[in-house]
Amino acid sequence: MKRFVSILVVLVICLLFSAFNGPCAETKPEITIWMKKQFVPAANDLMEQRGKEFGDKYNVKVNVELIAYENFYPKWTAAIESGQVPDVSFFGYQEVGQFYDKGVLMDVSSL
Repeated sequence: MKRFVSILVVLVICLLFSAFNGPCAETKPEITIWMKKQFVPAANDLMEQRGKEFGDKYNVKVNVELIAYENFYPKWTAAIESGQVPDVSFFGYQEVGQFYDKGVLMDVSSL
């Protein structure tokens, strides 16, 4: 009977480890960045590389999403409606005023 209980305990522990990635598993904070996809592939690659470097340095997961130019404004509009906006986004001067008027931008110049 002791052997059965021991095996059962080991199985339960294995299940817990596999279900939760261990009892002390850490989840990294996430940052989502939206950027218009650039015409020069090297610029897109550089942005993804910088996101990875930032994530490694500050122990966060950085999700860089490169969005086609024609989809950028509709995606942002849908995000505002749903309340699911990214943490960081790169805008052209044309978009800043439009989104600022909607109250969804935050001034981070003091950071």
